[in-house]
Amino acid sequence: MSYSEFVGQNSHIFTAQGLLGKAQDAAKILDNPLFVRVPQEKMVCLIESLADVGNYFRYISRQCGLDLPEELLRFTNNQRVLMPQFQAVDPGKTAQVMVVDNSLMALIDTARAFMGWPNLFLSHYYFRSGACSQADAEQIVKDILEADPDIVLMDQGLGDIKGYDLVRALNEVTKEIIFVANTDSEDDSHMIAVGCLSNCGKGAFPEGLRNALKKFKGKVVA
Repeated sequence: MSYSEFVGQNSHIFTAQGLLGKAQDAAKILDNPLFVRVPQEKMVCLIESLADVGNYFRYISRQCGLDLPEELLRFTNNQRVLMPQFQAVDPGKTAQVMVVDNSLMALIDTARAFMGWPNLFLSHYYFRSGACSQADAEQIVKDILEADPDIVLMDQGLGDIKGYDLVRALNEVTKEIIFVANTDSEDDSHMIAVGCLSNCGKGAFPEGLRNALKKFKGKVVA
């Protein structure tokens, strides 16, 4: 269920409280955070805004006597916690880092973990997974190639599509992208087998990205 669907189902209650417009506006922001090539400084503001809007949505729901469904509650609990900056690696030049995931919260968690790292430009590929076809997988590969990232943090499970299959397909086309596993699964062996660096765990373990940035820093420009 999306926030907009939740508001729609309870529109008569929000209307009675005079809060329908505000609820619709808040739902629109939370359902469509526009995670597409967002510079780091704007990502900080965006995540803080999502936290504020999420908390406000909980407030207006309580005002109307409504309980948010469990699957929506997790989107309103964004803590503004950054990883210690001493863990950062400065590649000495701008590194284009793309996060590929089918979970909005995973994108938020990963972005929050690496906010403020020097010379890091984070972009996000939010894949709304459902029943997926081979054509969908080919489109993701095409989209990533067109974005031309230096580093990709790849989720392992994207619904019917597997991240390691995407990495394998991308490696057949280009050797320029550095891949890092970014999964909450305890078993990342499939990702490592196709050449991904150690798992970032949705931002919980920075070593994979640290190593990728070191590798990127050492690359010789042709």
